[in-house]
Amino acid sequence: MKPQFTTRNNAACWALSALAAGAQAQGLSNEQVLQSWQRQTGQAVWAQDGGQIEFHGAVTLDAYGNKVQVPSGNPALTGLRDGDFARGVFKGDVRSTNAAQDTTYVQGVLTSTNDRGTQPRYASQLNSFQMGRAGVGYQVAFGDVVAGYSTLSSNLGLRGLLGTKEVARLSVSGFAGTVAESWEALSNKQPLDFLPARTRYLRDVLGAKGEYKMGGGWSSFATVQRFDDRIGSATPLAGSPAPLDGNAVSLGAKYQTQAAQLALEYAHSQSTNGLTQAKAKGDAAVVDGSYRWQSFALRGGFHDLEPEFASLAQSVAPGIRETYVGADWQITPELVWSTDLRDSITRLTGTNQRTELDSLSNRLAYN
Repeated sequence: MKPQFTTRNNAACWALSALAAGAQAQGLSNEQVLQSWQRQTGQAVWAQDGGQIEFHGAVTLDAYGNKVQVPSGNPALTGLRDGDFARGVFKGDVRSTNAAQDTTYVQGVLTSTNDRGTQPRYASQLNSFQMGRAGVGYQVAFGDVVAGYSTLSSNLGLRGLLGTKEVARLSVSGFAGTVAESWEALSNKQPLDFLPARTRYLRDVLGAKGEYKMGGGWSSFATVQRFDDRIGSATPLAGSPAPLDGNAVSLGAKYQTQAAQLALEYAHSQSTNGLTQAKAKGDAAVVDGSYRWQSFALRGGFHDLEPEFASLAQSVAPGIRETYVGADWQITPELVWSTDLRDSITRLTGTNQRTELDSLSNRLAYN
C-alpha cells in the first residue's frame, strides 16, 4: 500500500514527499520511509491498511532566574518571586484515521513549574484535555468541550461530553457535564497555597439542540438546557451569585449569505435560588442583523432580557434592554473606521431601579 501523510507544516509535507520519492528510487519499503521520517522530524506516523496513525508533540522548557525588588519592601505586593525557576509545557496529539476518514484522537496540554509567581496553586496543571471521534456527519468529544448553541441558550465551555449528528438537512446535538474553574478544581485537588480549590460552585449542565436547514440561506432551531449548582461544593467569594437550579428553552431562526446575516431568538427560563428557594421566571428576545458591501458594513439589533432570565449563555447580560446601530468602513486595506450608537436600559432583579445609558463610540484602527 502507498502511505498517506498528514502534517501541519507545508514545508514538512514537501520534505516527506521528496523523502518518499527518493525511497522509491532506492526500493525502500513504506515502513523504512516512515522510520526515516520519524528520525528526521520527531513526528511519528504509522501506516495501517486503509488508514494511518499520527502523533504530534511539542515540549517547551524554560530555565530562568528572578531578582525582585519592591519599592515598599513588602513582597506581598507582587506575585513575583526571587530565585531560579524552571517551566515545562508539554503538548500531545495522537490520532488514528481509517479508510472511511473517521478520526479518533486524544490531545492535551500540561504545564509544570516551580515558579509560584506564575502558577501559584499547583506545581503541574492540566491546561486542556480532549478525546473523541469524528467522521462524515457526526462528532463525539469528551473533555474540554464548548457548547456554542446560540445567544440565549448555551454558549459556554464545560468539562464533559458533546455529540453531534447530521442527517440530510437536520442536525441534532447534545451535551452533558460540569462547569468548573479547572480540572484541578473539578477533582478538588488541594492547592499549594492551602486556599479552597474552588471559588465558584460546580454547575452540572446538560442540553440539546435541533437545527433544520430550510434552504435559501434560512435555518431554524430549538434548544433546551438544564443547570444545577452543587450547594456546598465551593466556598464562593464575597459578592458571588447565589447558586441556582433551573431550565431554559429557546426557539430561533437564522439567515446567512455572503453579504447578509440575520438572527432571531426567543427564550424562556425557570429557576430556583438554592439558598432562599425563591422561584423566578424570565423571558428574553434578541434580533441581530448585518449587511456588508465590499468595503462598508452596517449592523443593528435589539436585545431585551428580563432580570429574572437565566440560561447557560454569556453573550448578553440579563436585565438589559438595548437598541443599537453601527457601521464599519475599510478606508484602505490597513485603515478601518468603526462607529456604534447604542441606547440601553439596565434593570435589577426584584427592584424598580434602572440605569439608562446612551452612547456613541468611534474607533479608527490601523493594522
